[in-house]
Amino acid sequence: SEQWSFWRPWFLLSLGVGGLILLLSLYLLMSNKRLNQEVALRKQREQEILQLARLDPLTGLPNRLSLMEQLKHQVQSDNPGCLLFCDLNDFKRINDNFGHSQGDAILCQLARRIHDAIGHQCYFARLAGDEFILLLPGYDIRQAEEVTAVIRQAMQAPFVVNDQPMQVGISIGVSHYQHDWSPEQWLIQADRAMYCDKGGRVITLAEQSG
Repeated sequence: SEQWSFWRPWFLLSLGVGGLILLLSLYLLMSNKRLNQEVALRKQREQEILQLARLDPLTGLPNRLSLMEQLKHQVQSDNPGCLLFCDLNDFKRINDNFGHSQGDAILCQLARRIHDAIGHQCYFARLAGDEFILLLPGYDIRQAEEVTAVIRQAMQAPFVVNDQPMQVGISIGVSHYQHDWSPEQWLIQADRAMYCDKGGRVITLAEQSG
């Protein structure tokens, strides 16, 4: 009819415009979905990078950055507890005589051994080199000394490097948190106690604040 002839171009035009709008909507929907996936993936990668930045790549333990963050949080609690500063004896000699790869193997074995012995009780981190820190929230000196005894017992078994047994000693300093200590002061006191233990004078630094 004449009316259909008149409206037919407009009808076809409206169908074409509707189709274009539908295609554009689908394109925008897919683009938005892809963008959301990329944003989620980027956030996941950022979280993984942040996580890796707080882990020691050799042992998988929390590193110094993570430890200091934990200590800053812990000193604000009602009962921060005790720090154990652990250091292997004559580790430089091990590296010099057997190579750094063998020294790294011992560090990994040490981390697993201590974690298996008492890791569930504490926050366990690698500070640097052969230095490891255990944070014992809410522990007093007596309880902390019981943990050091467990660690020393765990160290009795020889380490195995290239199928060769090797006896490795450990020095442990205990520091009970004192009022108004900063995380750095607390760590320094535990370090001093460790060197006293290394020198054969087994003491705990609980009252000294300097």
